[in-house]
Amino acid sequence: QAALKRSPNDEFFQYCSVLALARCHAKQVALDRFYAYGLHRSHSEYVRALEPRILKDLAFQTLDREQPFQNMDSERFRVAAQTYHKEFDKTHSHYSAINAAMLYMLAGDRERAVVLAAAATEAAHRDNGPRYFPLVTLAEACILLGRLEDAKQYLLEAATHNDNNNLLTRSRSHNQ
Repeated sequence: QAALKRSPNDEFFQYCSVLALARCHAKQVALDRFYAYGLHRSHSEYVRALEPRILKDLAFQTLDREQPFQNMDSERFRVAAQTYHKEFDKTHSHYSAINAAMLYMLAGDRERAVVLAAAATEAAHRDNGPRYFPLVTLAEACILLGRLEDAKQYLLEAATHNDNNNLLTRSRSHNQ
């Protein structure tokens, strides 16, 4: 916050401020600041990806802890899915595709979920970076596509690629 006060137009400091709010469970305040700073117009995919992440978190906050899949607010999941989908259309990244797919599934749109799970699979196979994240994307896509044995194999392989064996990374791989 001190850095943001000194440089109020610095996108990195704005992003860090919004991310900190989101991680502190001030999701709606984080989203409001995200828009107020104009971060949705950023040229950085990494910065823009914070919007659907917060929308996803807000959708999950509406779930009843006792019966999470009863009386779901499917519209909130749909809005988050559409925002990830819009990002996927720009970037063709497996991260955006798989998040859109899962959120469409939760919103009740299985057809779009399956199409985007397949797109996420293709994008993950093209990813030449560290293997962990593409592998967990492939696992999640397989779950959505009903290929549970394949999902299990991808998860086992992903576990071997997490160099730091960081549980936080593994537990949050698609909650970023």
